[in-house]
Amino acid sequence: DLGKRQISQLRNEIGSCKSKIKESRQLIEKLRQRAEMSDRLKAALLANIKDELGNPLNSILGYAPFLKSQTLDDSRKMEYLDIIARDSRRFLDTIYDLYYYSKLMVGDVEPVASTFNINAMLENAVSKARQQVAQAGKNVEVRLSQSISSGFICGFEAGYVKIISNLLSNAVKFTSEGVVDVRCSEN
Repeated sequence: DLGKRQISQLRNEIGSCKSKIKESRQLIEKLRQRAEMSDRLKAALLANIKDELGNPLNSILGYAPFLKSQTLDDSRKMEYLDIIARDSRRFLDTIYDLYYYSKLMVGDVEPVASTFNINAMLENAVSKARQQVAQAGKNVEVRLSQSISSGFICGFEAGYVKIISNLLSNAVKFTSEGVVDVRCSEN
């Protein structure tokens, strides 16, 4: 009788161990998949960094030598200086973004949710996009068609600003003529 109980206990313990081994294998598989996804995201990030940092830097390095030219008139020099200043800001903004997001990823910084006026943020982003259109001399209208009635939402404001700014900047950059229509709804 004692032997049967011990055998039964051993079977239960073996069953429990098998269950824990199965759970551990599932967890290991999930972690492996996350690590692979992380590797793919890192590779994509590095590919994007080449463009995000390389493009403004190429512009800066490309226009800077022309400023030494004696044959360049003052208006052309000012135009080149404006391009260098704009792309220098873009370059620096990208470096700050990379630094901030790396701090987020390792947990050194926690995004803080706050209540903010999404309509005001969108109006500001649309205004900046209109300036981008004017500087590029494009025939593009940027408009804000809809907004949220209350205007206030809770979220990570800096993240919203960055995402909306990037979306609008790309929309303007890749639209030669027409309309960039920004819509925001509560649905």
